Amino acid sequence: MSWFENYGDDYFDSLFMKNLNRDEAYLRIINNGKHKPVYLLQSHRECLECDFYKQWTIYADEVFQVNSNYKYKISTSEFDSKKETLCNIMEPMGEFGVYNLTFNDTNCFFQTEKEPVNIYLPIIGVFLIYAILICSIATVQRLIGEFGKTESVEESSPKKARIKSLDTFRGISIVTMIFVNMGAGGYAILDHAPWNGFHLADFVFPCFLWIMGACIPISLTSSFKKGISNGKLIASAAKRSIKLFCIGVFLGSGIYLDKFRVMGVLQRFGICYFVVTLISIITLNRSKLINSEKVKPRWSTSLETTLFGWIPAVYAAVQHLLIVFLVAEDGCEKGYFGPGGLHQHGKYENCTGGATGFLDRAILKTHVYQFPTSFEVYNSQPFDPEGLVGCLNSIFHTFIGVQAGVILLVHKDHTSRLAHWLAWAIACFVLGGCLCGFSKEDGMIPINKNLWSLSFVFIMSTVAFLLLAICYVLIDMKNLWRGQPFVYAGMNSILMYIGHSVTGKFFPFAWQINDYDTQTHFLYLMQNVSATAIWMYIAYYLYKIKYFFTV
Repeated sequence: MSWFENYGDDYFDSLFMKNLNRDEAYLRIINNGKHKPVYLLQSHRECLECDFYKQWTIYADEVFQVNSNYKYKISTSEFDSKKETLCNIMEPMGEFGVYNLTFNDTNCFFQTEKEPVNIYLPIIGVFLIYAILICSIATVQRLIGEFGKTESVEESSPKKARIKSLDTFRGISIVTMIFVNMGAGGYAILDHAPWNGFHLADFVFPCFLWIMGACIPISLTSSFKKGISNGKLIASAAKRSIKLFCIGVFLGSGIYLDKFRVMGVLQRFGICYFVVTLISIITLNRSKLINSEKVKPRWSTSLETTLFGWIPAVYAAVQHLLIVFLVAEDGCEKGYFGPGGLHQHGKYENCTGGATGFLDRAILKTHVYQFPTSFEVYNSQPFDPEGLVGCLNSIFHTFIGVQAGVILLVHKDHTSRLAHWLAWAIACFVLGGCLCGFSKEDGMIPINKNLWSLSFVFIMSTVAFLLLAICYVLIDMKNLWRGQPFVYAGMNSILMYIGHSVTGKFFPFAWQINDYDTQTHFLYLMQNVSATAIWMYIAYYLYKIKYFFTV
């Protein structure tokens, strides 16, 4: 039954199975020793160098609901102490499992009474359900099309080919963002990484920001050819940035004025868009962009086009490094990249995010994000993953995207474009790998989306260059794929972001029949995939009626 993640009968050995939520199991503890009370301590499995802390006090034989994402131990002390430890329960207790732990003063016996379900099989189940549904719809549409087919002659006028891979890339990013924001089925491996490293969700925002940068020179080149003045271009960029910032504040503010969030995803979009557009207006070599169709470019032409723009972009990244390695809050260490809280046995308890967190909290006060991804794992302070200091590296990140867009404009042949993108992908991978030591925790600058670290910028840019190259080959070069259904979402990405943020808690995007129905990964995944599919259909409908929302 694990294909649909069923816990079986409502009761197992007098335990009510419906009370268990996702990733939870029952642990029955039987104390045959003389120590009473004893304590059940826990620590998250993702928590690096963390002490266990007290979760429950045990006075007699009891049953507890435990989580498979945590490890547990029985101790005679409320605090983590090897000398006082009676039992270590290090192996995961899987979802909907039932376990017995019998111990005395010298021995422990751990036993599985009911086997857990496989939480990953439902992913295949949901995939098969939607694959059958999509194939059925496609078959019906094809049959209808065959019966209603009429011969018609349409006059076609020559039209400049649109680079669909850009829209498709953007569409993949926004669709994945919606799926992740809706819950991603409750799977930890699909959600944001607690601190260092990256999961699926950590790819979305940087790719979106990067492709925004790639589109900036394309938009500006059209304006340059029309002879629009710098003043009007800057004013237009400022107006759009302010709109993005204000919409972002609205979406993330809530009702509590003392703690409403100032920064956020759209706010960072707005800041990076304005700064990078300003840099591009002032520094891009216009003659190489405007006359790119008349001159056969050399290998270095695209870099020459952006050369002076790299000066302020690199300056922003250098400023970020200086802040991180030279600034520290009292009692904290310079160059600290950790989450604080329980990290390293509480040594840097009040140093969440190092200099980045310190400055953001000092400037924004209580208006930072209150529950970052590190909160559950490390019990860390409020920290804003889209704060002010991280904008410096995000500006640099966006300008790398500008380079990709300039390559597309300057180099007209497929091979040259791909060669340049792949060369940049390799360069970014080497730089990012060297900074993080090609590891999750041991490098000089770890890969960290919360801090938007420099190694994170390079690795995510590597992914973006490769993904754009793949889309370009399949869509614009070989015509093997037209980008559906993602291309439609990419043409209305801002509307989709705003729409899913506003309606995410309402039917049909979210639903629950009773208190137990969405407590499995299977049903939660069905709900999240359904919500994402509805937004993809909305994007397709808007494309059909030729409605495209811009700010």
